[in-house]
Amino acid sequence: MSAIELQDLSKRYISRGSLKKKEQWAVAHVSLRIEQGTIFGFLGPNGAGKTTTIKMMMGLARPTSGRIFMLSEDIALKNIRKTIGFLPENLQFPPTLTAREILAWSGKMMGLHGNSLKGRVENLLKQVLLFEDRNKKIAAFSRGMVQRLGIAQALIGCPKILILDEPLSGLDPPGRQMVSSLLKSEREKGTTVFFSSHILSDIQILCDEVALIVKGRLKGKGGIGDVFGISSNAAALSLDQRFVEVVADA
Repeated sequence: MSAIELQDLSKRYISRGSLKKKEQWAVAHVSLRIEQGTIFGFLGPNGAGKTTTIKMMMGLARPTSGRIFMLSEDIALKNIRKTIGFLPENLQFPPTLTAREILAWSGKMMGLHGNSLKGRVENLLKQVLLFEDRNKKIAAFSRGMVQRLGIAQALIGCPKILILDEPLSGLDPPGRQMVSSLLKSEREKGTTVFFSSHILSDIQILCDEVALIVKGRLKGKGGIGDVFGISSNAAALSLDQRFVEVVADA
């Protein structure tokens, strides 16, 4: 059974100028099938349609056409969303709350209570290296600390699927290494991880399979070597150059 399936997914925006309306396809006829227990990289340049696709997957934007299934259930059925952990782009938390308070509130929303909630919060804060800062207000957090807290929040409900928009953005090298290890650990538990990025080194290290989207259209799916027509073990510089070439040709 596939964990995620996108069927001919499209999103069109219409802007109205002084003379006539103009159509813009942010996502055009994207179809993907992602197997359970894998890390899947959704790759593309800025403005390619990655975030729009993720918003539709999370029910935050309505598709113009197409359907989305998670664990064989239509995403329109709200109960399926309880099995999904989500990290949005440009994450923000209330600045007067602490990391512990945010995770505790999130855990309650996912049905956790009592000692199980307390234990889950403490364990996640340790995993994302924020336990010593658990009572510090978010206003005093760096961007990287906020990002790590967002990843902990996505994990609070022990989700079967993780959908992460640029999860390694804003992290220093130790933070990137920690998050990479955490995502690999989730895969070992059977969790499906779908994350977007425009950084090829992240994709190369973490992903079992990738898809490339450019100008809203899917340009390839498979191993990173298959998508770019280059050895999967190629140096990061070679992959970066090939990425630039493919985007320029789109």
